[in-house]
Order: sequence, then structure tokens, then C-alpha cells
Amino acid sequence: MAAFVNITIDDVPVTVPPGTLITEAARGVGIDIPIFCSYRKLSPLGACRMCVVEVGMPRRGKDGQMERDARGQPVIAMMPKLQTACTTEVSEGMVVLTQTPEVVKARRGVLEFLLVNHPLDCPVCDKGGECDLQDITYKYGPGKSRFPLADKRHFVKPVDLSPLIVLDRERCIACQRCTRFCSEIAGDNVLVFVERGAETYLDVFPGRTYDCKFSGNTVDICPVGALTSRAFRFRARAWEVERYNGICPLCSCGCNTSVQVRSGQVVRLVARENEAVNEDWICDKGRFTYDYINNAERIRTLLVKKGGILTPVSWDEALKTIATGLRAVQATNGPDSVGGIASSRSTNEELYLFQKLFRAGLGTNNVDHRLKERWYEDDGLLGLPLSGPIQGLEKADVILVLGGDMVQEQPIVFLRLRKAVVRGGTRLVLANPKATELDRLAHQWLGYRYGSEIALIYGLINALVAEGLCSEEHLRERFPGWDSLLVKIWEHTPERVSRATGLKPEVLRATAWALAGAANPVILFGNQIIQQANADAIIRTLANLALALARPERGPASLMALGTNGNSQGAVDLGVLPTALPGRRSLGDGEYRARLAAHWGVSLPDRPGLSTQKMLSEAGSKVKGLYLFGVDLLSDYPDGAKAERALEAVDFLVVQDLFLTPTAARADVVLPGTSFVEKEGTYTNLEGRVQRNARGLGPREGIMVEWQALSTLGSELGGDFGYASSRKIQEEMALVLPWYRGLDFEAIGLFTSKESGENQRRFFPGERLRVPVEDEGFPFILLLGEPFYSTDTFSSRCPVLGPVLARSRIEINPHDASALGLMEGEAVKVSSPAGELSLPVRHNSDCPPGMVYIPWRGSDVNANRLFRDGMEVPRIKISKRP
Repeated sequence: MAAFVNITIDDVPVTVPPGTLITEAARGVGIDIPIFCSYRKLSPLGACRMCVVEVGMPRRGKDGQMERDARGQPVIAMMPKLQTACTTEVSEGMVVLTQTPEVVKARRGVLEFLLVNHPLDCPVCDKGGECDLQDITYKYGPGKSRFPLADKRHFVKPVDLSPLIVLDRERCIACQRCTRFCSEIAGDNVLVFVERGAETYLDVFPGRTYDCKFSGNTVDICPVGALTSRAFRFRARAWEVERYNGICPLCSCGCNTSVQVRSGQVVRLVARENEAVNEDWICDKGRFTYDYINNAERIRTLLVKKGGILTPVSWDEALKTIATGLRAVQATNGPDSVGGIASSRSTNEELYLFQKLFRAGLGTNNVDHRLKERWYEDDGLLGLPLSGPIQGLEKADVILVLGGDMVQEQPIVFLRLRKAVVRGGTRLVLANPKATELDRLAHQWLGYRYGSEIALIYGLINALVAEGLCSEEHLRERFPGWDSLLVKIWEHTPERVSRATGLKPEVLRATAWALAGAANPVILFGNQIIQQANADAIIRTLANLALALARPERGPASLMALGTNGNSQGAVDLGVLPTALPGRRSLGDGEYRARLAAHWGVSLPDRPGLSTQKMLSEAGSKVKGLYLFGVDLLSDYPDGAKAERALEAVDFLVVQDLFLTPTAARADVVLPGTSFVEKEGTYTNLEGRVQRNARGLGPREGIMVEWQALSTLGSELGGDFGYASSRKIQEEMALVLPWYRGLDFEAIGLFTSKESGENQRRFFPGERLRVPVEDEGFPFILLLGEPFYSTDTFSSRCPVLGPVLARSRIEINPHDASALGLMEGEAVKVSSPAGELSLPVRHNSDCPPGMVYIPWRGSDVNANRLFRDGMEVPRIKISKRP
């Protein structure tokens, strides 16, 4: 096949790759061909006929050679009928005409028929100003219709497709973009067209509900105002809003968004194209979780507790109170008596200043960002690359996903994974203790017993070795530690691992064969791994599996962590850890610590700090002062009782947040926080890509953004923190962190950071085979998960999300429910060694027998009352309420 094809469009020579559609070729040379049904991310359809053109092909003789005229030019034979440009691929010598009388007449006819039933309610339509039908009619259509207004069809208006999406049926032009998005991209097949001909209309498939997690994208791609967003409906017009480039902070994918502001309020968030990250899409959680920014309950003043009452004060008084309070605690109890916990939804600049404040300003390494996460408890993982390109998933031939519900936790990564499987033929191996929506894509599903992850992974390595599927000689020569690992690997035979995991030996062997046969294997792991008490041990085991899959012709398998929050990766990179410095370098690296101290002009402490877990354990004894930066500890920490005891025990508590949360209400000083829309900064997504977030709104008058508050506080503590702008912080970060050097912050969205630290290319020591211990007193394994619409500080203050927020419940296998006599919806007492809750029962066959599922935060209660620090596998019992 030729590398390029030469055609002519309206006498303009065009050279394009084979397989290019005429519409794409024309767009490349600035020739406009109007379209409605066509969309670059959807398959060609040719339904609307708006893109018709005249097409001619070189005439060929019986010998296959082009016929030429007297001037030597190819003789062009025009096709007898107009062709749809959006479905016709180019071919050598093709001639395309887009402005002939026949084409112009056909376009006018198509538009006139589309407008027969269209209501022409542009003055009240949300799509006004960005409507393709408006624009194309103005450019190509008739000035008036020959059809009487009284003959237009009418529907009930509007139709609620879901709590988030509204349909005006009479505006629909049946382009089928929305239904194709549902079937081709989201894969849910919920939206369909019913009836035929002039009676056709859009509806939800009978017996289904439109609860798609990507439904807002259909609003974006609808070329008319048929589908609209309930959150945006009647709030603004396209020409009234100001647009700013934002980065969604809700998960670690780092989706690019367009933040749209009117009259000082955020009125809409839509997807902004970034082919490498989120393509054209965002999930509904990222799209609709923004009204909290406009909420009247936002903290607008600084508060200092006086006589037991939080009292408004000035910034100067508040910051002096913090500096004095923290210094006083240290003077009495030592430098390590204070600690700080930061939200991993903060910007890189804020996180950098936060850890610098404690290390350079207060002389302690007691700083952390982990709440539910239990990884990086030691510095053994710092040099291990746990990232890779999201777009690279499409090139993988086998992907293993272990522990996590990607549809709930990383929805846009799920779309990329689905694309790889459905369009690219990638083989998906899914290992999860509970069935999820991802299962329908999986070629193999390993429903293992929760808590047996290490046994499962080492069982796979054992099968690789026993079946002769790994290059032992290469592994022994290339990576230290292989022989030591083998000693423990031989214990993990598929038969013994089967007893620990509940998986059949032949399933383990089949999985090993699938992984070994991959030319480009990728391993992903999610929250169920990151949040386990032995997370580091599981990740080290996964790293061993990735190395065991190495071949002489290629390196190890890619290993990617699907982090929890929008800047989980940045928090690790920037050293918001008690045993790691900025740059993912160990605190014990004296040479690096000395260079950092020279940059900052201070002497840095070399004592390992306390993690979040240890700070809370030592609260009241060793730790007397806490600074919580964007953290609602009582709601966000897994062990709720422990968090409450810690807040009661400390002598001095500072909270900086957007709302007066239950945690903030206990503080001695409360500083107002700002949302991601109100500040400029950068975020690092799960692939290590640093992306810039522009400020769309300024903070309210008299409110400092976080970096300003931290900088001023650092100066109060006597440090060198005189930053004039966030750009100055970025410049210092570039001096300290090697992969920030030479970074163009104007084009930052195109930059992917280098691998952090020194790559760990050695096998970690193995572990002995462990079988999860049964507990007759607490017979059920408890799986805590993060629902798509969890009831957190942000979502609970977005009115449009009210109907879709997760409800508190306990999900149990129907056979277990029957054995206990539990009816659907019945309230039961759920008890663990840590506490108890009252929850309604929901029967769910996705839960295997012996295991139950509870969302971390539903609308009624917080499941952190059932969890206690150190529980490797939480267990509960269920009893009927008296």
C-alpha cells in the first residue's frame, strides 16, 4: 500500500495517508464540508447526508492504466450520485467538488428537511451560540421554510433522561452521535432511537436507566440543543462565559477541562481535548462536581479560637497565632512534636511549600499526605517507576488489572482500557475479589479471596518458572536477587496458592501463559491494593512479577499505580512523606539532603518523620500540634475513632479548608482554602505528566491563596519564603527537582516528567506463603470501596448530584443473606472489632459468598467507624436489629 494518496479537492492538491476520509482531507487544507452525524472519535455513519459532495475517479482501461486526454491529464469519470464525504475514503487520483450547484442544492434540501420539525426556539435554547445547526443553516441553508409552522411535531418538554441530563425531543435531528457514543465509547448501549421515519425519537432502552458515568459527553457532542445539562440549563449562553484551562483534581487521571465562568461563578465544566490523557472526554463526576465552588457555606473569614469560640480575625493575627502556637509546642516538647498532613488534591506548588514549611521552617520531617493509602510506608519503593503513559495502554497486548474498580475510581482510564480491548484486541486479565463493571471486557477473571494478593502474584511467578515461561538465565544475569527470590517462589505452587486464594491451579497456569506470551504486558493496580495495610509488600511482589516477565528483547512489564487523588503522584514526587525528600530521594541520602539544605539555606533534620498513622497514634503524647491542609480527618481517615481521639488529644490544631467541616470546627485556627478554579498551579497525574491549571476565578477579597498563606507563614517562622508568585515557586522547584529543569510552563500540558528517582531494577526479597485466617466471631470479609458519587465535602454541596450520591448500605451475596434471613432493604447491625453501624441490606450477586461490600462514604454514615489501623483484612459480623 502506498504511503500517501494524492487527490484534488476544489482544484487544491491534497496528499494524505491511505484510509483518510474526504472530510478529514478537506479539513486539513481549510476546506469546509458541513457535517452533523460525523464525529472524529465515532465510526462513520453517513446518516444526515449533510456532507454530500461530487466525487470523480480516474477512468482506467482494461489494462488497469489511467486514460489520459490530449493534454496528458487523467480523464475523470464523475460518480452518477453525490457521495457522503464522511464515509468515503480517499483513493489515488480522486477529484472532489464541494461547491457545485448539485451539492449546494442538496445541502439546502437537507437543512430544510431538518428544520421541518425543529422548533426554532434558539432564544431559549442552551446551545445558542455554539449550535452546529444554527451555524450551518446560516452559511448553507435556505432563508425560510416552505413548510407551515403548524405542522411541526411536538413532544412533552423536557424529558428527564436522568437526574443530570435533560432531553428536548423536538430539537433532535437523529444524527445518532449520542447513541454511538453510548455503544462505541462508553459501552453501555442505553440510549436508542425508537420508531421509524418521521416518528423517530430518542429514548432510554426499555427496562434500563440512564445512569452512565459519561453521560455529559453526549451533551458536548450533540450538534443541536436536544441534550442539555441540568446543572447548566438556563444559567448562561456561550458568548457570556469566560473560559479557562483547568485540570480536574478528583482522580489521578488529570483530565483536561474547560472551566466556564459567568459573573464570578463557575457555571459549567466541559472536556478539553488532550489526546494523550483524556482524549475528548471527562466523566460525570468531574463534569458536575463544581457547584461547591459557588456554595455560600464557604469559609470567608479567618477564625481563631478565643474563649472556646472561633472568632474572626485578620490574616496577620491568624498567621502570627499559628507561628507562635507551633513554636510554643516545639519549645516545650521538642522539634518533632508538630506535624502536618496535606491533601493530595493540592497543587504541586502548595505541596512543595507545605513540606518545606515543616522541614526548613519547623525542623521536622513529620509531614505526610496519605489517609487511606498505605503505600510508601518505607522508602523501598521510591526508586520504583510506578507510572507509564495512559495512551500506551492502547499498545499493550495483555493488561493485568489487580485490585480496584476502575469504572468507579478511574473512569477515563477505563475508557482507554475499553478502547484497547474492543478496538485494539488487547487481552484483559482482571483480578478482583468482587465482580465489577469491568468484568464484561475481561478475557480472564480471577475472583480471588481478599487478602491473598501476595500468594496470587507469587503463584503466577511460580507458574512462569515451572512452565518454563520466563528467561531465567537472562533474569539471573540482568537483575540481582533472582536466586534469593526463587527460594520463596518454590513454596507458592499453584496447588498451595489455590488453597489461599480460592482459585483453581489451572486458572493460575492459564494466566501465567497469557502474561508470558505478551510482547508488551502492562500491570495496573488500584485502590484495593494501595489502601491495604500491607500495600508496600503487595507492590514489591508486583514489581517482582513485572521483572519476571522481562525478556532479552525487551524490558520488564510496565507497572502502573492508579493513585487515589488528583495529585497523589505529585505528593510523592515532592516529598510529602516522612521518609522521603523532594525528588523521590530517601531521607537517608545525606549527599542529596545536603544539596537541598544548601538550596534552602538551612540545616535539614535527618531523623525520619512520623506518617499520618503514627502521628495520630502519638497525638497527645509525642505529637502536640497538627496542621491539616485541606484534610477533613474525621471523614477521610479510615479509622474514624482514632482520628477523633487524636484531635481531642493535641494541644494546638490548625485547619485550612474550604468549609467548616467537623474537623475544622475543632481547630484553634481556621484558614480559608481555595478551590482549583481559584488558583494557578500544576498537577502531576498517574503517568507522571505535569499539567498546568489556570486560574479562572480570583479568591474573594481579603483571601490569600494557599501558596501565599504558606509563604507568609514560612516568613513568620523565620525562613526564606518570600515568593512573589506561583511562578517563583516553580522556578525554585526546577532548581531542586531534576525533571522540572527546562520545563516550559506555557506548554506544560505537553510535557511528561522523567522517571522519578533511580529505577529499581532488582528483585525484592520474597515472602512465605500465607493463608488468610478465618475468624468465627467475625465471619465476613469486609471490602470497603470508593463509590463513583461518594458523599464527600465537595459532592455533598453540589445540589444537582443529590439524587445520584451513593447511599449507605451493606451489599451481601443473596445466598449469605438467605442463610441469615436478611431481606432486601432491611436494616441490620454491622459490627467489627473497631465499632458498629446500622445499615440497610442490598442483595448483590457480585459479592462472593463470605464477603460483603460497604462504600467508604455513603449519604448517611461513614464506614470508617468499622475500620481500625493495622487491620490487614477487616472482618465483620451481621446481626438483625432487635
